[in-house]
Amino acid sequence: MKPHERRRLGKTTYYKLAVWDDKNISFRDGKRAYDDYEFAILTAVLPGKYRISEVTEEGRKDFPPFEVE
Repeated sequence: MKPHERRRLGKTTYYKLAVWDDKNISFRDGKRAYDDYEFAILTAVLPGKYRISEVTEEGRKDFPPFEVE
């Protein structure tokens, strides 16, 4: 869902999947935003280290990292 569509529907909370970047030694957010926490986790299919972030009107909350093998 595009940002303007999300605003039009009044959805203020979304989730981002971030992938660990060894080169920069940090997490790098993906371009896509998800409406559901569980669906964001299911999109992490390649082996690696990931983190989900919840973005709300109040700010951003990063959840603990997890690994996919």
